[in-house]
Amino acid sequence: MQSPEPNSAAWLEALYKTDPMLATHVQSLLADVSRSDVCAICGDDHPAAYQLCAFRPMTLRLCTYCHSLYRDTYGAALHPLNADPALL
Repeated sequence: MQSPEPNSAAWLEALYKTDPMLATHVQSLLADVSRSDVCAICGDDHPAAYQLCAFRPMTLRLCTYCHSLYRDTYGAALHPLNADPALL
């Protein structure tokens, strides 16, 4: 089953079931910026969508800075969402 598009209504609904604190943060952030194509952590423009491969299957939109922080803090493998699985 394919994950919902990051920051979409379906994505938020799924996230509330697994990480309600992050879902609440992202929903508030999206309401503040009135857009969904932003970093889920800081709201910055031009984020990339990533598949989080460590703790649970999920996706995140992250800017370059938040991607580095997330990777370094949690040691999580983050792969570009549209990457060829054979290359991962």
